[in-house]
Amino acid sequence: MRTRIAPDVQRRHILSAARQVFADHGYAKTNMADIAQSAGINRTLLYHYFGDKDEILLQLLVDGLDRVEQLVSRVRNAGGTSSEQVRRLIDGYFELMETQPGLAQLLVDAGAFRQGPVMPEYYTRIARLRDALLEWAESADAGGPGGGHAGQFLLVALGALFIWFLPTPFAQALAGTTPQSAEQYKEVLHRLLAGWTGPS
Repeated sequence: MRTRIAPDVQRRHILSAARQVFADHGYAKTNMADIAQSAGINRTLLYHYFGDKDEILLQLLVDGLDRVEQLVSRVRNAGGTSSEQVRRLIDGYFELMETQPGLAQLLVDAGAFRQGPVMPEYYTRIARLRDALLEWAESADAGGPGGGHAGQFLLVALGALFIWFLPTPFAQALAGTTPQSAEQYKEVLHRLLAGWTGPS
């Protein structure tokens, strides 16, 4: 007897498969048949859940933003010194990206579709997340030596975090080949940002 898969489980399975295919081949070069094959389902079933790959892209991006927003909220609500919050933010970001392989590349690909019909919701969410992060950064900067440059330091931090997970030769060389590389990189970022926020 064939096992029936719950709709929400099947949907998550499809999204996970699509995220990996997009990361491996790029959004533009991926079609619905590729996603169906990766998910181990037929195209009829795939179209039952998603109308096209744009819809899948948007759902993946929104899911990713949900996770990032939850991370930022946890860090802010946990309290502690600015330095402690920075460390939790860095550690949480690494954990998020490691459990969502391909998400960094997907975010890069999304930049090419800024004007597409599926993207307004995504960019509205990005703007809200940016405002929340800037508010946190400015409050962390208030008592530190940052000199009112919270936004610039935040951009440096996010860019440095983001680069680590891109499947490019530069990022791979940066990552190194030892299990300790990620911990060393996180420590560098923490020291950089802890210096901005002041003593812990």
